[in-house]
Amino acid sequence: EHRMQKGESIEQLDFAEIIEKDNAFIFRYMKAIPTQGICLSCHGDKLSSTVTKKLHELYPEDKVTGFKVGDLRGAFTIIRAID
Repeated sequence: EHRMQKGESIEQLDFAEIIEKDNAFIFRYMKAIPTQGICLSCHGDKLSSTVTKKLHELYPEDKVTGFKVGDLRGAFTIIRAID
């Protein structure tokens, strides 16, 4: 979100690093997930009561609704050991 506030496009948001953990090297890559129109069926602000109830049942602690197209929804993360 900090990079978006500085004007970086959500489509450009990614991050990669190599870390050492327990005497092994690990590669981690993250790519932002922008909210798209289809996402609003479950994560927008105009939901059926059935969808709202199920989301709160499955994710009671998460902010899972109220998103708009273009909002940062999350990130895909890949973690791999480097041989």
